[in-house]
Amino acid sequence: MLKYYYLMLMLLSPVALANASNHQPEKTIAQVIELLVAQGFHDISKVEFDHDDNVYEIKARNVNNEKVEIELTTAGQFISVEAD
Repeated sequence: MLKYYYLMLMLLSPVALANASNHQPEKTIAQVIELLVAQGFHDISKVEFDHDDNVYEIKARNVNNEKVEIELTTAGQFISVEAD
């Protein structure tokens, strides 16, 4: 029984490594939108995941109704909020 466990572990480890290098975001787009709305952003017109930089790029309006561009980490932490 134990040898089957080790066999499964060996077979699955390349899959885990391949998925780790796939740069899948920790938060979904829906979770990112929820986070932004909770922070007072609205009129969210674009949410994209940039696979090259491994960040979310968002266009929205802030609490002062100004257009902004937002960058978030895959965990949902703010990198930047700039006027658009």
